[in-house]
Amino acid sequence: LGALFVATRGLHVFRPQELDLLTAIGQQTAVAVENARLYEDTRTRLAQVTALQETNRALVSTLELNALLELIIQQAVYLLQGEGGILNLTDWDRREDQVVAITGISGVALGSWDRLDGSLSGWATLNNQPLISNNLRDDPRTSRSALEMDLGVPLVNAVVAPMAIKEQVIGTLVVIDKLGGKGEFNEEDLNLLMAFASQAATAIENARLYSDEHRRAEQFRIISELGRQLASILQVDDLLTQVVQAVKQAFGHYHVAIGLVEGDEVVYRYGAGELWDDPQFTFKPSRLKVGQEGMTGWVAATGEALLAVDVREEPHYVWMQGSRTQSELTVPILVKQQVTGVLDVQSDRLNAFDNTDQVVIQLLANQTGAALENARLFSAERRRAEQFRVISEVGRQIVTATGEQELLEQLAALVQSSFGYTNVGIGLVQDGAVVSRAEAGAFASQYLGSRVPLGAGCWGRVAQTGEALLLNGAEEITRYRIDATDAGVQSHLCVPLAFKETILGVLSAQSDATGTFDESDQVVLQSLASQAAVALENLRAQTRAQQLAVIEERNRLARELHDAVTQTLFSASLIAEALPAAWEQDPAEGRELLQEL
Repeated sequence: LGALFVATRGLHVFRPQELDLLTAIGQQTAVAVENARLYEDTRTRLAQVTALQETNRALVSTLELNALLELIIQQAVYLLQGEGGILNLTDWDRREDQVVAITGISGVALGSWDRLDGSLSGWATLNNQPLISNNLRDDPRTSRSALEMDLGVPLVNAVVAPMAIKEQVIGTLVVIDKLGGKGEFNEEDLNLLMAFASQAATAIENARLYSDEHRRAEQFRIISELGRQLASILQVDDLLTQVVQAVKQAFGHYHVAIGLVEGDEVVYRYGAGELWDDPQFTFKPSRLKVGQEGMTGWVAATGEALLAVDVREEPHYVWMQGSRTQSELTVPILVKQQVTGVLDVQSDRLNAFDNTDQVVIQLLANQTGAALENARLFSAERRRAEQFRVISEVGRQIVTATGEQELLEQLAALVQSSFGYTNVGIGLVQDGAVVSRAEAGAFASQYLGSRVPLGAGCWGRVAQTGEALLLNGAEEITRYRIDATDAGVQSHLCVPLAFKETILGVLSAQSDATGTFDESDQVVLQSLASQAAVALENLRAQTRAQQLAVIEERNRLARELHDAVTQTLFSASLIAEALPAAWEQDPAEGRELLQEL
């Protein structure tokens, strides 16, 4: 332990008895020093055990995860008299550690990642073993980047303990620079940290479980609340906008979007998140083929949810321009067992979704489907009411129309403005072709006056066959396209203007959205066309009647003129015959007859 040294001045010679006495004193001193050391160690260990117990009680009582992580690293550093500390949590999918709590160190960024095969923490994680390194700069396991960083502490030594649950390491505790780097960590420190790490792992797992349960409870509360909100929204656009914003705000997902099935494509027009907040953002690709493109297309075709914990490993994944997506969950929106769209949530973290998330998001999608159906039914009813109003209005206007061109122009303008179609046109059959006589909408100036031969294109076919034609999707429209003037049209409905067995022309409506028209639109448009055909034929009949009346009047006048001349000639003939005899009998009477003649 040490030595006792006694010296004197002068020529004094120490005797053996004095040496024996000094030796006895030295032995007693050694015992006293050892006792004092044991006492000090015992007191220190007692303080550490007491602190450990107090810390464990604090850990058990703390269920808020972030606060717990801060408490764990602070207490670990306090227990081992360190200068600073780091708490890492392990992501085995990425094979990386993430810094989730720090104390006493300024150069480590909270949330930063480090590979498991390049650091002391990673070594302890991979081997599930604690370690002591009292010379970090010479230890090959020390991260070189850490040695080059300005951490705000000397970085002399460290002790690392893995935190494990059922033999699975969930993270590590790292305590740096004992007594500011002047002391060395020993086995007792390591044992103490291991005991604390075991308690910390249990506390973290409990906090995670509590957090998960709390999150699930919050999710179901949000589902219930959102369900009540959706029930009161009857506008489809407002409904879908509300859904994506509510999901984003409630669950904090990086990206939330809804795509609706239009023909053979799923089209995205509604979204929320980091990308959608950018005014320059454009969803690309915004259209995905059902059954062919992306997770979206697969879900829309199968009606089954698809979860990708790592999109790099998902063969159906299609990258969206500008995104940092690492995991994605896509679920179907079903209405009457038919897929009408998809609800897609994405995260910029790996393994961000689990089966519980899938259940929750699917419930939201189901609610959205029910609300969407209600909104569509409401919209359809309102649309039907508007259609009947337009039919009635057309009937009134038809009665007041005084000419064929006025009738056609009024009908085209009223249908286009009432239903919001991209373009409405009316063509009449003239000399083996359908000639555009009235147009309203985006293509009015391009179409007006154009001629389509009978049998050619959409107009020519309808005018020739007398059968309506409903086209949905660019591919169907392309088959009947004559030129590129209607580029961008995604839906086209054309019905005949027929009176009895005669096809007078066609009534046509176009839209820049797929699936705009259905059978009810065809019924309404055909009803309007039938009214227009009757009115057109009436106007033509009136014109013919007026022409016949003019001819009849001319004939009547001719007849009247003819009858008056005949009577005059007959009267003159009688007078002429009687004149000679009257003159002979009475010259005065003869003169009167001559004057009358």
